[in-house]
Amino acid sequence: MSIPAKYTDVLVGEKLSANVGYGALVKQFLRTLVSDSADFSRSDGDHLSVVMCDLVSGLFAKSVEVEGRLPVETRKRTLLLEIKRFIGFRICDPGLTLQEVADAHHISVSYLHRIFGAEEMTVSSWILRKRLENAYGDLVDPGLSAVPVFQIAEKWGFKSAAVFSRSFRDFYGVSPKEVRS
Repeated sequence: MSIPAKYTDVLVGEKLSANVGYGALVKQFLRTLVSDSADFSRSDGDHLSVVMCDLVSGLFAKSVEVEGRLPVETRKRTLLLEIKRFIGFRICDPGLTLQEVADAHHISVSYLHRIFGAEEMTVSSWILRKRLENAYGDLVDPGLSAVPVFQIAEKWGFKSAAVFSRSFRDFYGVSPKEVRS
């Protein structure tokens, strides 16, 4: 980690919150690693360990108020995770805008796009993909088979069933109704 010992020594024995800020990100990241461990390959280990170290560095730096001294890349990766977490909480809101996402993180929309550049997709594409993945999960859930497709679309932030169906077909190559069959 890139925080000098003179700063981290004050953290020994301190209780750090796992409910807000970096602590919440660390907690969610660890939960995801455990719950989705089967989805990761051995080759993912290096990347995941870098992300974990960045998050813990951010948590420590924030706790001792040296956040500005973290490497730029660490701050960018941590900001990206914070943004994704924020979007995850608001993914069902059909009115979610990029301006709202940027404002919530005190950045411009253009900087939001630059931060997402590492994802090799636009912010809007990432939001659409997450909504489609969530809708797909509901469509294949036997417990939700009685829920109409348009309600699932609405649940995940789509403003119309037609837009949902077209986006779903473009992404998965089949219609939502075909997935249900």
